[in-house]
Amino acid sequence: MASTGRQDQRRRYRRYRSTNGATLRLGSDWNPCSAVDVSGGGVFLETSVRPQIGDPVEMKIDVLGDFTGTVVRHAWNGIGVKFDEVDFKNEGLAMNLANPNRRRFH
Repeated sequence: MASTGRQDQRRRYRRYRSTNGATLRLGSDWNPCSAVDVSGGGVFLETSVRPQIGDPVEMKIDVLGDFTGTVVRHAWNGIGVKFDEVDFKNEGLAMNLANPNRRRFH
């Protein structure tokens, strides 16, 4: 049975808008960025740096803490990173750190 495009776009974790600052480690350099889309499974970082898709990265996200992950996509304004360790605690943290009105999108 074929699935619709809408069903294909469903995500395992809800995503929340965020305005949290962050830093992204590439090699020995820490680069400032912003965590603008956070979920229990990953984060979209607004940044001008472009690690390769598949590259492992380290991140420090204000309020949330330190994370490791893998770059899974590029966009004109940043990168998508999948967290290495995914659990329900991340989902709760994402929801609580997001803007106070907790606007869900996608």
